[in-house]
Amino acid sequence: MHELSIARALVQTVTDGVAERGGRPDQVTEIQLRIGVLSGVVPDALTFCFDIVADRTPLAGAALRIEMVPARGHCPACLRPVTLARSMLICPNCGGPVPELIAGRELEVGQVVLADVGPAAEVPA
Repeated sequence: MHELSIARALVQTVTDGVAERGGRPDQVTEIQLRIGVLSGVVPDALTFCFDIVADRTPLAGAALRIEMVPARGHCPACLRPVTLARSMLICPNCGGPVPELIAGRELEVGQVVLADVGPAAEVPA
C-alpha cells in the first residue's frame, strides 16, 4: 500500500513547510490535497493512513480534504481539451486517441489551513 508512504511524506512535508514559514505545525487544522484520478492513489486509503501517521505528531487531528481532479487531455483531431473517462485515453467526441494529458495525475498539496490564522502559503509536495 503506497498510500502509507505518501501519508508519511505528507506529514513530514507539511510539518516542515509550516515551520519554515514561521508557523506552528500544531495549529494545522486542515490539509487540502488535489489528487488526479489517474494517479493511482486511493483517497480512502490515503485518509486512513494519514490519520494513523499523523497521530502523535503536531498534525494530529488535522483534517485531510481531497479534491479529485478529472483526467483531461488534448485531442489532436478535435484540436481542443477534452475530459476523459477514468481509464481510457480516448476522445469522447471523435473516438480518437488522446496522447497528451493535461490533468489527472496530480498529487499535490493545495492549501494548509492554520487555526485562527487562515490559509498558509502553499507547501510544495
